[in-house]
Amino acid sequence: MLLTSVLTIEYNGSQGLRTVEIPVRGEAIPPPVTATAISLVLQWDTSQTDVDLHLVRPLGQAFDGAGDCYYASRNPEWGVPTDSTDNPFLDVDDIDGRGPETINLERTPAGNYEVYIHYFSDNFIGPSTATVQVFLGGAPVGTFNRTLNCNDFWRVGTIQWNGSAGNFAP
Repeated sequence: MLLTSVLTIEYNGSQGLRTVEIPVRGEAIPPPVTATAISLVLQWDTSQTDVDLHLVRPLGQAFDGAGDCYYASRNPEWGVPTDSTDNPFLDVDDIDGRGPETINLERTPAGNYEVYIHYFSDNFIGPSTATVQVFLGGAPVGTFNRTLNCNDFWRVGTIQWNGSAGNFAP
C-alpha cells in the first residue's frame, strides 16, 4: 500500500522564521508470513467501513497501548528496547474499507496471545463480514469469518506460543 505525507520543518534563519514542506512517499510491504512467528491478516466485505485488527500480548489488555498492537499502538515495544524483531507491527490502519490489515511479529517469547476484531465504524453501511487468516511459524493454521455489526468486538481466539511454535484455539 502506497503511503504519502508531508514533512514540515520550521526553522529560524537570517530572514526570520521559515517553513519548508517536503513531500514524503513510501510503501508498506509486510514481510512474508514464512519469516514471522505470528502473522494475522484481516479483510472484510464492505467499503467505507473501518474494521480493526488487535493482537494482545500475554497479560495485556485490549485497547491498552503497551499490551495491544492495534491502530492506536501500531508498533508497541514488547521486548528488548534495542531489538525491533520482538515487537509486533500493524502495517496499515485501513479506515475506508475491505483491508487488508496485517500484524506481524517476527519472534516472541512463549505465552498466550489474544486475537480480536473490532468493527469501529460502519458509516451507516450496516453489517460487514470479517475474515481473519492466522499464520504461525510461517504456516497457515486457519481462516475465520464472522458477520459483525458496528461496535462489535469479536474474540477470534488465542495463539498458544511455546517460543518457537504454536497453535491457535478459536
